[in-house]
Amino acid sequence: MRRAWLAVAPAVVACAAGVACASVLNIPNDTPSWCSVNTGHTYCEDFDLGDPLSRMSFHAATGGAQLAIAPSDDSPPNLLDLKTPALGPTGSSLAGYDEEFDNSQFGALHIEADMRIVTHGNGFKGNIGIMLISDKQGGCIGLAMEPGGIGAVTVDNPYACGTLIGSNGMQVMLDAGSTSADGGDSMVATRLGDVPPVDQWLHIKVDVLPSATGDGSGTFTIDVVGQLAGYAPLPIPPKTLAPTGTPLVGFSVAGLASTGEAEVQYDNITVDVKAP
Repeated sequence: MRRAWLAVAPAVVACAAGVACASVLNIPNDTPSWCSVNTGHTYCEDFDLGDPLSRMSFHAATGGAQLAIAPSDDSPPNLLDLKTPALGPTGSSLAGYDEEFDNSQFGALHIEADMRIVTHGNGFKGNIGIMLISDKQGGCIGLAMEPGGIGAVTVDNPYACGTLIGSNGMQVMLDAGSTSADGGDSMVATRLGDVPPVDQWLHIKVDVLPSATGDGSGTFTIDVVGQLAGYAPLPIPPKTLAPTGTPLVGFSVAGLASTGEAEVQYDNITVDVKAP
């Protein structure tokens, strides 16, 4: 889930030339957005004002996937809607975006977002990557879901992070406690637990905490607020989190071969980056 994902697709939503984006999206110019009253974060995006796509470091919609700004019933007026279609045995599909923090080094990272897994009452049947946290001089952590659960992978080479959306990467990810090598890179995968509740808004919190030893190791945690069962912390191996590295955070629906269609919506995303 980095720039080597796939070629950039044309923007799905854009403001008409010469017309204010707020007018295009039917938002009164004086309407306060969620981010305007939730200040103090390194990054905040509620998809409400202006052209959200123009603020993204990178975005893509490929392989029949869709990335759109759509009406929100979580924090009106808008949300980010990501969809990927059902795929055959050799298919792949991606809708997503990332935000790079070029002026920051990789210290503790805290992410919060409202998320809804949309199934229209049919249950989750996808096999998808949903989040990537990368240290551009170190490695990355990928989060993914399939009907059997939610899992995470760590890789100690940022250039290998694209393998997290490959079929082998997903298979490894959801085989609890397994490890594999990809081109000499160390890949560690762990099944974290069950898929969170679907067809309802969830508030998720993700933390990446580098070790004080400075060897690039650390801990990854994810929490679904209000869910009784938690997810176990994921140890991050050495060389993954370089203190001098550039943080990158991506949100996606990255569909894999032989998977059902999937849809995930995001709203009110915040990221806080602390200096090492």
